[in-house]
Amino acid sequence: MFGEIDHIGYVFENVEEAVKKFKKIFGIGEVILFDYVVVKGARFMIGKQSKLRIDLIEPQDTNSIFYTFLKEGNSGLHHIGFQVENVDEKIKEWDSMGFKQVILSIIGTNKFVYYDTSDILGHMIEFGQMDYKKS
Repeated sequence: MFGEIDHIGYVFENVEEAVKKFKKIFGIGEVILFDYVVVKGARFMIGKQSKLRIDLIEPQDTNSIFYTFLKEGNSGLHHIGFQVENVDEKIKEWDSMGFKQVILSIIGTNKFVYYDTSDILGHMIEFGQMDYKKS
């Protein structure tokens, strides 16, 4: 139903401090820093097979869902991201179940959608398709 877990997204006020904590707890290796104007963050793999990506996110835009998350008094786990084969089908499926879309966007060939499942799961769900081509 979900597809493969692609990443887990955490949101913090200070990404550099978050990286230090994750390094201390998990002994992570290479960290890739990114700055997308709206957010800056750190990305790394965790686990024996290094298949699970962790994104640590610091919002830079007061209009982002990440900024709102912090201003509502939250920090930490924000979303679990799944890669799916057909994001449009997943959107139809989840819309029909009554879940509320928070973001729907296309960046390059990546189309993704966030659903607010925080009242059920305590975090959001993101579905993405990396090789999206509009039909």
